[in-house]
Amino acid sequence: MKPLHSSNNININALSTSSNDMAEIYKQILQQCIHDKDLSAFYPPTDPRLDSAASRAAAHIENICTRWEIPLQDGRVLAKLALFDILLYIDNSGSMRMHPRDHRIEDLRYVVKMVVDVAKVLDGDGFDVRFMNGMRIFSPTHRISES
Repeated sequence: MKPLHSSNNININALSTSSNDMAEIYKQILQQCIHDKDLSAFYPPTDPRLDSAASRAAAHIENICTRWEIPLQDGRVLAKLALFDILLYIDNSGSMRMHPRDHRIEDLRYVVKMVVDVAKVLDGDGFDVRFMNGMRIFSPTHRISES
């Protein structure tokens, strides 16, 4: 794996896995995403939200990967979600219940549980849930958070 783009070009494969090193790895992942997606207007280089997001990722990503059987290399990509406001847009249309042998509802429940598990720790100010048919349970003024 090539080193991530950063001011000090630390190779993530060369670091030990102490919590400080893991936070640095996640900070580099976030910095790379900011660079790749041209988000520097939202996240200037010294933005303290990067350290906070990297610390949350370092504290939770490994457990999430274990719980959902996601390879850690793939799970590290999840840290990028900490840069965005997360919105769950859920299909609650009649077609979700049309076929008795269809597993759409069970599949949706599984996916929502996984997304909520990730979003509750990575979206620092909580996340929104909306439904396709207009039912709005949560809004930006009443956000879901880890508490």
